[in-house]
Amino acid sequence: MAFIDESMRRRSGDAYVYALAAVLLEEHVCAELRERLLGLRAGRSQRIHWRDESSARHVLIAEAVARMPLRAMVVVDIYPENGKAERARRLCLDRLLRELSQQKVETVCIETRDQWHDRRDRALVDALRGAGRIERGLRAEWRRSADEPLLWLADVLVGSVVWWLGGEGESFDIIRQRIEFL
Repeated sequence: MAFIDESMRRRSGDAYVYALAAVLLEEHVCAELRERLLGLRAGRSQRIHWRDESSARHVLIAEAVARMPLRAMVVVDIYPENGKAERARRLCLDRLLRELSQQKVETVCIETRDQWHDRRDRALVDALRGAGRIERGLRAEWRRSADEPLLWLADVLVGSVVWWLGGEGESFDIIRQRIEFL
């Protein structure tokens, strides 16, 4: 099973970084990892969200994630200021889904954004299936991160990559061995 989340950030100059991460997990570790992630929340926070965490928490979270039994794949698109984030997302999602399909992943859980954006993602998944670029049996579902803590893992990994590309790499250095760039 794979859990997918995005991150984007302005890079120095007039470029933007858009990235998607997929965290691949064996089904038998999911319940344990959910509990570990719930235990990593700070104070009254309902979830872990990279953008909202302090630098000290980034390190703490990255150290915990580095010890978890997971694999991650990240796709990055760097586009100009006048570029489109949705185009970057489609390029990244296309590449990521094709790789997951080749690796025989049966289910992907993508963090929901809103109905309009999810409908665009679904249309892309359907088009990839129709063109034979992904397996017809690859199941895609959309969930809120508040309802699925395993999406937090994808957020942590993709967030650390985007921050690293922006010059803040301390946390990325801790978990880089878990990440494969596509």
